[in-house]
Amino acid sequence: MRLAAALCCVAMAASLQPQTVPLHKLLSTCIDAAGRGCARIRSVQESGATDATLKIAGDAKSALTAADLAAQAAVVGALSKAWPGLTIVGEEDEAALDEDHELGKPLDDALLDWECTTSVDLSKARVFVDPLDGTREFVEGRLDAVQCLVGVAVGDAPVCGAVGLPFPADGGPPRVIYATSRGSVGPSDAPRALKRDSETLLVIAGDGSDAAQAAAVEAFPGADFAVRGAAGNKLKSVAEGEADVAVLHRKTSAWDTCAPSSAVLAAGGRVTDYFGAPLSYTGAVGNTLGVIASSKRAAKAHDAACATLRRDARALAVLESYGVRGPSHAADIARDL
Repeated sequence: MRLAAALCCVAMAASLQPQTVPLHKLLSTCIDAAGRGCARIRSVQESGATDATLKIAGDAKSALTAADLAAQAAVVGALSKAWPGLTIVGEEDEAALDEDHELGKPLDDALLDWECTTSVDLSKARVFVDPLDGTREFVEGRLDAVQCLVGVAVGDAPVCGAVGLPFPADGGPPRVIYATSRGSVGPSDAPRALKRDSETLLVIAGDGSDAAQAAAVEAFPGADFAVRGAAGNKLKSVAEGEADVAVLHRKTSAWDTCAPSSAVLAAGGRVTDYFGAPLSYTGAVGNTLGVIASSKRAAKAHDAACATLRRDARALAVLESYGVRGPSHAADIARDL
């Protein structure tokens, strides 16, 4: 990902005064926006226009399709109109905004059948949009791994997220699951966190060859292992109890993790970098120190793995690339650099 492009935001300063909005209303519009993104993705897939270009030569994970751009335009266009002054960071920032905003239909802020007392100061919030998470999977036809992600963070804390499923595994129409990081998950028919039958932990990761990622997987000795595609899909698997741990490579970004992290947190899990520090949503958008997400039952294994990585030469080599030597507060120091 190009850092300069990634940091490009859609920010419309309509007012200098803070605008505080109820969390459930903001989340409702994110759910609606994710649904519109899913509709655009399906439309492109049904048209057969799934050819991809690579933003980074030779890197299949950097694939870009017409579906990415169409979903970005719909999601960011609608959200920027619904919430003037809100900072929106989208992966495909070069996509032109959707001028008609779905023929002028405003986003629905009343989709949820519950209300909460939590409010969000829009001047302190950032919305992270991955219009099509799993572009490689989309191109290769592994459609059940594809998602449209819309997450909200205040400071460094994800507060809620909408995970759009353009191609649900059951073959049904697009649907959106959502969560607040404090425990509200929906809709009512959304899969709930389940305890796996096996007492052995299941760790999932991608098929990359990065040495630090390999070290992170190996830091869970005795666990079963499976390859699974797309960052959001991995985190969703942890949130829903299909896996205990997800290890993400060091090329993911805030838009990959913000929305599904809320679901992991709602299920009692944790999301950190390889060294045990929380992910940052206030600075640079890249998760350059990797990501580990775990279920509630894998909490002790998560801590032990991070402790192992703070001593592992392959992981510490990542810190040394930032000029940091030694594990003491290493993740925080590297992030500041």
